[in-house]
Amino acid sequence: MAKITAPNKEFTGKRGTVAFVDGVAETDDPHMLTYFKRHGYAVEGEKQAPAPVTIPDGDPAESWKGDELKAYAAAHEIDLKGATTKADMVAAIQAAKAAANPA
Repeated sequence: MAKITAPNKEFTGKRGTVAFVDGVAETDDPHMLTYFKRHGYAVEGEKQAPAPVTIPDGDPAESWKGDELKAYAAAHEIDLKGATTKADMVAAIQAAKAAANPA
């Protein structure tokens, strides 16, 4: 939740859907946060959306980044519980793929 401070430190009231008391309010509404920034309000503690992870082509390998391995596992509904290293993640993915496609 982001903290918003109004230019008028004594303002008590609403701006849109956000209620201020003594010039301070909180919200996580991205549209309201954009409005406040444009109109000179101080915005602190805003959470940034994580950048989307692109899954590389081919079979997962230790050369992949941890986030790529996690995204691959999530996309293929593979449980990575207990996998704490990239090697563990690759092994878990390979084991799940082998169990799903027995030779």
